[in-house]
Amino acid sequence: SKKMVWDIIEKIEPKASIHDYRVVNGENHANIIFDLVVPYSYKEKQEQELKLKIIEKISKECPKYRCMITIEKSFISEE
Repeated sequence: SKKMVWDIIEKIEPKASIHDYRVVNGENHANIIFDLVVPYSYKEKQEQELKLKIIEKISKECPKYRCMITIEKSFISEE
C-alpha cells in the first residue's frame, strides 16, 4: 500500500518524496509505479543505491510487489 511504501522511503531517506503513485495488478504480482524525488545534490550513484535499497525493502515487506521507480531531482536547493 502507499502508506507502507511512504514509510519505507521516509526511513531510508527523509528528504525524498514520491508522486504519481499507482498500482497495476497482475495475476501473480502487482507493479507499484511511482516517481521518486531525491535531493538536488544527489549524484547518480546515490540515486541508484537509494532506488535499490527501496526496492529491496519493499520486496522484503511484500514479495508480490514489483517496483518501477523513476528518479527525479528536486529543483529546490537544500539549505
